[in-house]
Amino acid sequence: MVHINRLEEDLIKRGKKEEALESMLARFNKEVQESNLFKELKEHEFYEKPSIKRRRKHLEAIIRWRRRQRELQEGRDKPTKK
Repeated sequence: MVHINRLEEDLIKRGKKEEALESMLARFNKEVQESNLFKELKEHEFYEKPSIKRRRKHLEAIIRWRRRQRELQEGRDKPTKK
């Protein structure tokens, strides 16, 4: 776990001149969110057997497919603009 003081020091070093700590922290949080770092850490938190991983990925693919089908179906029901 990173200590807050160390995090603040790193943010200040990477920050722009005269930028508030809150805005630097917000920018840092946005970069972390966009990089999917927490998602990757969560995936590697525990060992996942290959068969379970395949099953999870298959179910995720089904969910994505159903979502796309629902969006396409809703798109057909709406009148088209001319």
